[in-house]
Amino acid sequence: AAQIDGAGPWRRLVSVTLPIIRPTTIMIILLQILASLKVFDQIFLLTAGGPDGATRSIIQYIYDTGFSGYRVGYASAVSYIFFAIIVLISLFQMAVVSRGRQEHKGALLQKSYLSLEVGSSKKDVLAVMKERRITRRLAL
Repeated sequence: AAQIDGAGPWRRLVSVTLPIIRPTTIMIILLQILASLKVFDQIFLLTAGGPDGATRSIIQYIYDTGFSGYRVGYASAVSYIFFAIIVLISLFQMAVVSRGRQEHKGALLQKSYLSLEVGSSKKDVLAVMKERRITRRLAL
């Protein structure tokens, strides 16, 4: 549709493609961040932290501190901080996902209003909304 309207390749990418894939891209990035924070076994088996701790993850740091260094209290405190970081990232992820859902609902409602004339009655609006499977009720 954008190509028919005369939009060039760059405008189609910026105005059509990127907004469509934005929610999925954000979700993948956030899930990958959470997965990378929890990696332990692969690094521990391959390099055991690498030369001078170059590949040591936060989970391996907690493990080394608590079990090798016998500083269980400090390792517990670091674990709580790590838990708080994961919770913050998860809350951010939930906020982004819910915002995307609200934007999608708003776009559907806007489409239903655009298809009606200015003088349409409440009955006409509800019929169009039902036809397009929009279940949200509006107080008109």
